Amino acid sequence: MRNLKDTYYLWKLKKRYKKFKNCSLPYPFWDKRRDTFEWVYYNINRNPTNYNIQNSLYEALGSVSNSGVTYHYEAFMYGRKNPEDKEAKYQMMESHCHSFDEIVKYVYNYPESFRIPDDCLEEYSKQELLCLKKMQSYLNAVGLLDEKENLKMKALNEKRKKIADKKRKSIKDYFFLLRYSKRWYKIRDKENLKRYANEKACYIILTIRFTQRKKV
Repeated sequence: MRNLKDTYYLWKLKKRYKKFKNCSLPYPFWDKRRDTFEWVYYNINRNPTNYNIQNSLYEALGSVSNSGVTYHYEAFMYGRKNPEDKEAKYQMMESHCHSFDEIVKYVYNYPESFRIPDDCLEEYSKQELLCLKKMQSYLNAVGLLDEKENLKMKALNEKRKKIADKKRKSIKDYFFLLRYSKRWYKIRDKENLKRYANEKACYIILTIRFTQRKKV
């Protein structure tokens, strides 16, 4: 069933992007049906679809020219520091990403613990460091906490792994796997709505607007 689903997905991709087969440079594609903007180009060395699809021009051009940037950071994240570690756990871990947008995302996800290692500060400009500092200070001021895995989502993921590892699956197992993504997104959306409904943020915005009007 999984192979059939993957085959259908690849067929849809090829059908959607086939008009870009002659585009060896990123093409700005607005997909009306999906209400999505993408940069697309044909890459003969890319498998299995040969199409490179990116959300930003920076990522698309970086892929074409084999260039980019690296930003290192640390945060209190879930994972293994070393491959030999038996279990993953929440701990301060170093990681990296390849765009400033991604770094902003990690500041947003881990406003309490995010930091840049001293030996990696040279990867950032003064302007970028100041921007990140102000963003993190604001998120700390409104009391936004680090993201952590929801207990319901953790239980759902563990059940999925247990079923996926089974050599013989029941009909009930297959139904669970079919509904897994829908249930996962439902839990995530509920958690995010709760996380981002921040009363302090509303108060700060109103205070700033009132102060600005008063100055005028």
